[in-house]
Amino acid sequence: MKTYQSFEVTNSGEYIIFSAKIGDLQVFVYDNNKDKDEYKVLFQGVGATTEAEKWGTPLQKKQKKIDELVSYLSTDPQIGSDEVGFGDFFGPLVVVAAYFDNETADIVSKLGLKDSKKLDDNYILSVGPLLLKKVKHKANIVHNDKFNALVKDGYNMNKMKAMLHMNVLSMLKDEIKKNVPAFIDEFASEELFYSYLGPNQKVIKPITFKQKGESYYPSIALASVIARYLFLVEMSKISARFKVEIPLGAGKKVDEFAALFLEKNGKAALDKITKHNFKNYERLFSS
Repeated sequence: MKTYQSFEVTNSGEYIIFSAKIGDLQVFVYDNNKDKDEYKVLFQGVGATTEAEKWGTPLQKKQKKIDELVSYLSTDPQIGSDEVGFGDFFGPLVVVAAYFDNETADIVSKLGLKDSKKLDDNYILSVGPLLLKKVKHKANIVHNDKFNALVKDGYNMNKMKAMLHMNVLSMLKDEIKKNVPAFIDEFASEELFYSYLGPNQKVIKPITFKQKGESYYPSIALASVIARYLFLVEMSKISARFKVEIPLGAGKKVDEFAALFLEKNGKAALDKITKHNFKNYERLFSS
């Protein structure tokens, strides 16, 4: 950090302990206390890649080389999928499949993506554009009008998940044209998963299902972060449209916000950006 000390600027972002700005280049140092042995350093802007290559390895708290890939169950080439938005009253569903190989291994390690579900949203927004550019992936974004139509047609959450996961995995496998294993962050048993699929849907087998899969397979970790990034981008679009920050989740604060939003913008506007099968929606109109 001494190298950039004279260029230090204030930044109140969560977990950011140091930031600097050199012309159009920005430097962020993160410490989220999950890894006691090293910080995460992000270079962003003009000349970011060149600047990062000067250092070669992450900035370390101790002079100790850490291979974040060692604890994965498999680091062979693979595809994996994960989803975001199924627990959020506002906003779309996003399901992503990502391809992991030797070229992307360095990205997973250096960006600290193993604990992807624990990464803060500011960090994900920072690294998301790089992942979209460097990682082969396929994404399904289901906006609220489509989601609510599917619910009316009798689709439950798990059926939607299964069909969306299979869709992105099969599309990605077709693109890479390689016979690699497939992994899913488990939300249903294998038997149930395949029972949810449509009769005409393209199916790939075998698939390994693993709870908290992002901690065991790097392809799922990549898919998790990309899905979260795409979801946050969609949420920012909604927030910009209504000139208010839309809360995430489905808790009490979301209920309070939804009531105020309904009062200000009306039911038609609310219906376009919410999931109607959530209890939040029921509570809004039950009183």
